[in-house]
Amino acid sequence: MFCIKCGKPATVNNFCDEHFLERETLFEIDNIRIDVCERCGSYFDGEWKHTDNIENAVRDVIEKNIKTKNKIKKIDIGLKKFGNKYSASIKCTGMIKPCKTPKSEGEKILVILKRKKCDNCVKALGKYYEAVIQIRGEKKEEILNTISKSVRSDALSGFKELPAGYDLYFIRKSDANRIAVGLKRRYDVKGSFKFATEKKGKKLYRNYFAVR
Repeated sequence: MFCIKCGKPATVNNFCDEHFLERETLFEIDNIRIDVCERCGSYFDGEWKHTDNIENAVRDVIEKNIKTKNKIKKIDIGLKKFGNKYSASIKCTGMIKPCKTPKSEGEKILVILKRKKCDNCVKALGKYYEAVIQIRGEKKEEILNTISKSVRSDALSGFKELPAGYDLYFIRKSDANRIAVGLKRRYDVKGSFKFATEKKGKKLYRNYFAVR
């Protein structure tokens, strides 16, 4: 059996490998919009995520948006920034069954960065908080320094210096709980909670952690 296009021996569906792959698409991808927080620099990818390198984040989002039913073995992404956009050159190498010869294919798309405020920053600007860590006692400076090494500033909506110590206001209970668990290894930590408000018939409480 011979390739119906060039006459070479046919390998797949009446075509040689070259002309079979010529007819098949390895992957597809559309232009992408990514929301980026104008205040803290986090980006939205199903949820708000912190990043120290927006280009790495853009590459991650591009990879997740590649659509294919084939096996992709290698992805190369080149980025060129202009204004609030990236021109992305994407090259994928992979296999299209039942052909046993790999195929490389390229696409170019636009990635648009949309500036807005993330949920945390909206809450921080509104002084919203779900938990408070209250630092007291002779080791208050040491405790504050320990916390500062393990919490990002965008996790806080407020900070108060008091004669007796410091109060740190956390946007999410989960962040305060994580810090409190770590502090228990070295310091005395006591937890409590107070009623804050009622929303849709559900009572909401704030967590408080006293640390010495």
